[in-house]
Amino acid sequence: MAGSSVAVSRGGRRALTLYFACFLAFLYVPLALMFGISFGRNFSGLPWTGFTLDRYRAAYSTDELAAQSSVWRAIFNSVWIGLIVATVDTTLALLFAYGMARGQRVIARPAILALCVAPLAAPPAAYGAAVLVLARRGPFTTDFGLHLVVLAHTILFLPIAILFLLPRVAAIGREILETAEDLGARNRQTLRKVVIPMVRPALVAAFMTTFLFSFNEPVVAGWLVDRQITYPVYLFSVGRGSAGGPLVSAVATAGYAVVVVAIVVLQLGARRTNRQGAPT
Repeated sequence: MAGSSVAVSRGGRRALTLYFACFLAFLYVPLALMFGISFGRNFSGLPWTGFTLDRYRAAYSTDELAAQSSVWRAIFNSVWIGLIVATVDTTLALLFAYGMARGQRVIARPAILALCVAPLAAPPAAYGAAVLVLARRGPFTTDFGLHLVVLAHTILFLPIAILFLLPRVAAIGREILETAEDLGARNRQTLRKVVIPMVRPALVAAFMTTFLFSFNEPVVAGWLVDRQITYPVYLFSVGRGSAGGPLVSAVATAGYAVVVVAIVVLQLGARRTNRQGAPT
């Protein structure tokens, strides 16, 4: 049929299936290869010369108390830093987006948006070095530490949260906000009872994305930490050894668990939002 869509034709379905299979292979074949290397006896990873759990014993064994405390402490540090960064960035992005949506005439709106996303243009190494110089030579000096990582990541990943939330909040009709105001709702009530329920999927996506970006960021954190390190910094330090390939793969499996949990939470949040938004 002339009016039929290519996507629903037999050839279109085959092309989409092939594309989807290639897309999954592109995403997961390197991860599967890394996971398999972690069980190999060969110090260089490939070729495969036999199965062993030595890498996992070295990384997580209770007999190696120092190594164990380092990897688990690093994971814990990255998790709580990511949660703080995601919470702060999502909150600030929501308030910023709401303010932009409510503003009748925001002067220099493009300039404000460009200023907000400017941190994304900075190379991570240069950005980490700049934060370090500011912390050590600025008007208010502070030592190395995880608090600097929280500060740097909050600023660095705030644009990502803004890019998630600003279009969704801007899509809310101004008449809806004006109706809530006519009914006597204050800004805080409008934000809590009208805006947040309507943008909940974007909130969940912004929170989980900023969390994962912060959890996996090694360059900026590498400039700012000292004894207490984050998981990506620990992973980078482990990879410097002669047996770096298999050992890094073994240590990296802990990060898989965090990512899986984040994806499950994201899916549960999306399903809950769909159920709440379904007509009764």
